[in-house]
Amino acid sequence: IYPAIARDATAANWKRKRDIYRESRVYVATPSRWLMRQVEQSILAPAVVEGRVIPNGVDSTVYKPGSRQQAREALGLSQQDMMLLFVANAARSNVFKDYRTIEQCARQVAAQYSNSRITVIVLGDQGDPILYKNGGIQFVPFQRDKRITAQYYQATDVYVHAAKSDTFPNTVLEALACGRPVVATAIDGIPEQIEEGRSGFLVSAGDADAMTGRVIQLLSNEPLRTSMGTTAAAIASRSFGIHRQVQSYLGWYEQILSSSQLSGRNAHAC
Repeated sequence: IYPAIARDATAANWKRKRDIYRESRVYVATPSRWLMRQVEQSILAPAVVEGRVIPNGVDSTVYKPGSRQQAREALGLSQQDMMLLFVANAARSNVFKDYRTIEQCARQVAAQYSNSRITVIVLGDQGDPILYKNGGIQFVPFQRDKRITAQYYQATDVYVHAAKSDTFPNTVLEALACGRPVVATAIDGIPEQIEEGRSGFLVSAGDADAMTGRVIQLLSNEPLRTSMGTTAAAIASRSFGIHRQVQSYLGWYEQILSSSQLSGRNAHAC
């Protein structure tokens, strides 16, 4: 990713950072247990006074269940198509996402529904649509207005998320909060977001066939899709609300400050 340099200072920089960390005292918060395990195995570990896993929060005043029909009408989308959504910044060129699996899944799902149109929206990228016999892939640029982004979640039937690495993607939380079941790659922190069989399904990395199977299972069973969507919204509200995240951080800050002030008084008394 970085431009070429005249001298490779990676080892020297690593040692310098290690020595700085050894003399430091830090508190580390991560959104997922997976990421905390990376911290515990890194050169930062000796400096960690305390680490806490505080999941990212999603704003339920914006990302919430809504009428699929109204959302599609507002966005100018077909009311008849079965619709999948994938949200990622520069999805096709993003080294951490797996757009290829999404495209393979889209084509395979469409092949199974010869009498229905399958539309896949990729939000966060630009380009000409990819058309196939009974549907296609549409690219929609990044939307600054979160309310419009929420409408895309509400307009879809299933949210799909394929990745090569992902710590704790907000897009999965947003889809859950909007009451949409998720089919996602079981990589890094993603399994901590989805309750298997209740709010969505997890598939192996790069497994387009497995993703296709789960998507078809949801598209062909509306009661299951509706039930999982309702459960997804409830889980998002209970476990990933923005207010819960804020309170977790504020409560921790207060504990750290209280402990620091107590330590300062004890040191002064000595």
